[in-house]
Amino acid sequence: MSFGSPWMLLGLLLLAPLWWIHLKRRPHHTVAFPTLFILQRVLKQKRKQSRMREWLILLLRALIVVVFTAALARPSLNVWRPGGIRSGLPLSQVILLDNSASMRRRINMPGGGVETAFERARQLAIAELERLRPQDSVAVILVGTPPQLITDGLTTDKEHAVMTLSGLNPGFAADALDDAILKAERLLSQSSSAQKEVLLISDLATKPVSPNTLKSMQALFRVIGVLPDTSTPDNAGVTKVSVVPSGGREAREVTIRAEITNYSNSTKNIDVALTLDGKPAARGMLKVAPGQSGVKAFHHRFDEKGIHFGHVSIGEDVFDADNVRYMATNVRRSIRVLVINGDSRPGSWMDETFYLQKALDTPIPGEVPLHTQIVTPEIARVTPLDGFDVIFLAGVGDISPGLGERLVRYAEEGGGLFISAGNRDQINYLKAIMPAEVDGIRTADRRKYFEVGAVKLSHPIFQTLKEQSTGLENVHVNYHLLLKPNPAVRRVVLMQLKDGLPLLLERQVEKGAVLLLTTTIDRDGTDLPIRPGFLPLIQRSTRYLSRSLEHREPRGIDAGKFISLPVVEGMQKLIVLSPNKKRTVFMAGRLTGQARIRFRQTNIPGAYRVWAEMPESGGLTELQSSAFVANISSAESDLSRKIKESNELNRDERNMYTALKGKLPIWSYLLMAGILLLMLEAIVVGIGLRKSHRL
Repeated sequence: MSFGSPWMLLGLLLLAPLWWIHLKRRPHHTVAFPTLFILQRVLKQKRKQSRMREWLILLLRALIVVVFTAALARPSLNVWRPGGIRSGLPLSQVILLDNSASMRRRINMPGGGVETAFERARQLAIAELERLRPQDSVAVILVGTPPQLITDGLTTDKEHAVMTLSGLNPGFAADALDDAILKAERLLSQSSSAQKEVLLISDLATKPVSPNTLKSMQALFRVIGVLPDTSTPDNAGVTKVSVVPSGGREAREVTIRAEITNYSNSTKNIDVALTLDGKPAARGMLKVAPGQSGVKAFHHRFDEKGIHFGHVSIGEDVFDADNVRYMATNVRRSIRVLVINGDSRPGSWMDETFYLQKALDTPIPGEVPLHTQIVTPEIARVTPLDGFDVIFLAGVGDISPGLGERLVRYAEEGGGLFISAGNRDQINYLKAIMPAEVDGIRTADRRKYFEVGAVKLSHPIFQTLKEQSTGLENVHVNYHLLLKPNPAVRRVVLMQLKDGLPLLLERQVEKGAVLLLTTTIDRDGTDLPIRPGFLPLIQRSTRYLSRSLEHREPRGIDAGKFISLPVVEGMQKLIVLSPNKKRTVFMAGRLTGQARIRFRQTNIPGAYRVWAEMPESGGLTELQSSAFVANISSAESDLSRKIKESNELNRDERNMYTALKGKLPIWSYLLMAGILLLMLEAIVVGIGLRKSHRL
């Protein structure tokens, strides 16, 4: 037992005068009085009962002094109980239970057996709930992305909270500790309890709390770790998978690159397996040093274009959740390009398309290949244009009426047309789609040349180029076409000379687009073909005109995060099929007037496919461009401790909590006992007085 105010025990000294007053014998004289002789026999019988009552009163009064003196000293009993004893004013507690993907790791318990980190965290949380007193309130928040309150706010119904915890399982999302703490602070701000506490139960692999978050906390913040030791776990994970076209001439050939990270302290020989469309596709070994990452590349050729799903997996370890990573790719056909050569000189660098062909045929890693066919204007007259995505008119002057009409219709129906200046100053029969009408040719003096003044960097063609250097700033132009301004034609100048005259223009034509380069695409009128910016200009212009510049592979997100799905006007239904075959349906009422809609049920890793119903489709149509995959965050694979455990609770490896020495205050009970003793003393004294009066 311990005392809060031990000096108050000096009050026990009052027992001495009390005892002296009661036991002191008073002097008396014996007087012989005959009439009293008759009562002596009766008084002799009553004297024993009176003595007993006096001793009882003395005992009660002594106890009253002891009890009230002890109460004033504020005594507490020292008790031993798992986790200690809650004491003091009412407490409001928010338990932050880490249910992120890393809590799926397996841990070996000191007493034998294996359990997941989350199972142990759940036991610790239940033990915390059992420590609370009836007047205490508690809330439980899951720390995964996004944080989730699983109790009805701050509640005193601990039994229901225990039942809720008993049915929980860990998720696959990353932790969102800062957001969870802020959510806990908002809950506690609504409580009037004198004591407030936020308790985090975690494997401590979460990222440290932001200093700003901790600075704003008004409640006590405690941290309990669930791991019995601090050794580095034997874990490796698939942290990244990318799918890119191989850069070869075949569009359906891709390279799948899997990044494997070894988080253990020893070198690992890791078995890496690739599965595509539900079937084993490839396998290989990868040696990875401790704390390092390695890349395993697989080359694969798909038999069919379209959307394909797969995953890369490695062998089992203490954390299986990161041993598989899902991927998806949209296999497309190559971009077909027709080049109409206006100045054919086969085998010569002076050929109009010599540099253009080399730029088009250069494979770009990660991009769909371009397939080029070069013809003369005469052959182009009889060449079908429908099968080509982009057509280049390289140095072509006047063209035949039939070919001109077909080119105009080709652009209006969605084709992409790139026109460069030829030896003549006019291109007849294309006026309907030209960005501007040709007014003549301007030629520089022999000692001078025209320089590029500005490039429209905000245009998609130039967005990937650095602002400081596009590779086009030093282009010299010897001669170029002069254009007549026409306010009726909406055009965009993408490149211009220093004197403001346009060099590259764009015009949107119904469903298609036309680019006009006012100089030649060979060395006759400019040195553009030998400048560093020529290759990206041609490649990106081609992909822009074919509408594949903005193409993206199916998106990949971290599990638990929402994704925005595009909504088309008139869409009647949007269906998302999750990896566990669960269907989420958005009906027309939610889709009307929306350009995008958020899908939040992404808590399971795997492939998500999307279907839509349109009025004219007569059924469901799969939206391959909206498909996506969800994976656990690569940050969850690093199982090392990143935050420190609080020292308030010292746990050993055998018990849920070490049996802590707690203090149970008992002064209030002593006060109650003192009052009862006073009442009892009054009763005893009152009974004695009544009996004495009867005598």
